[in-house]
Amino acid sequence: MIPKKYRAWDNKTKSIRDVLVIDWLNGLVDLEGGIIERDFKEIQLMQYTGLRDKNRVEIFEGNIVAVENHPFQRKENSGVGMEIEGVYVVGWNQHDLTWCVGDLLLARLKPYVRVIGNIYENPELLEVE
Repeated sequence: MIPKKYRAWDNKTKSIRDVLVIDWLNGLVDLEGGIIERDFKEIQLMQYTGLRDKNRVEIFEGNIVAVENHPFQRKENSGVGMEIEGVYVVGWNQHDLTWCVGDLLLARLKPYVRVIGNIYENPELLEVE
């Protein structure tokens, strides 16, 4: 079983920090970087998926990932395949009870996924040209 691991977007410092302790009862979180205690309203928790991307980078909820070089990606000169490659946000799918990138299962795409940022520090990565 994969231990629960979190990091958090700190709304006060506008930075990502590792979470040391979560006090679920009192709604408080201790963050790395000295003794920093935050109320749940002051942060955005991001859970570790238990997976790493193709470069061995840990994948967290809220990460923005690029799916690249997928073998089933539709080629320009062929009508065969699916539109898979692109930029996606990692999130929990409550219907399937699994981690997804868009509507695709993260665990199945792992060899083709590369973390390129997160929704808090890099929202521009999600802008459509």
